[in-house]
Amino acid sequence: MKSYRPYVFGFSLLMLATICFAQTKPRSGEDRSGIASELVGTWRLTSIEEKQANGEVVDPPQWARNSVGIIIYDAKGNMAVQIMNSGRVKFTSESSDKVTVEEKAAAYDGYLAYFGTYEINEKEGFIIHHLKGHSSPNPVGTDFKRDFEYLGDRLILSLAPTVKGEKRIRRLTWERVK
Repeated sequence: MKSYRPYVFGFSLLMLATICFAQTKPRSGEDRSGIASELVGTWRLTSIEEKQANGEVVDPPQWARNSVGIIIYDAKGNMAVQIMNSGRVKFTSESSDKVTVEEKAAAYDGYLAYFGTYEINEKEGFIIHHLKGHSSPNPVGTDFKRDFEYLGDRLILSLAPTVKGEKRIRRLTWERVK
């Protein structure tokens, strides 16, 4: 008999995000007009580009290679994102108790997900994602600031992470799911 326990984590994360969407109330005084109302919906990841400060293109993190993903913004101020390396290697066993530590690490490195609430500063061109959950425990409770460009059916989110002591520019391009 096949064991489906390896898939429980992804399903559990999706269910947790769904429950939080259903139970989270918008922050008082939040206005979902203008750009905020335009961003409401589901967006499909089309590309991730990463460059050094000097403009040289570099390899993105493992989860961002050959990636697929979605980001969802709702009208109540909730958001969720999931990005996965579509080339992740399958586990050698269907039984979760037989999956090696190395296989688990590779699966973890090839997947990023988080959810929470969001707010938009339209004047200065950035979105803040307030994290309530994350596939890694460390960012929970923190804020991710993303510069944005809204181009109708395209949304570009940019950030400047520091990787191995080096400042980089990462641009994620999303396309509205119709």
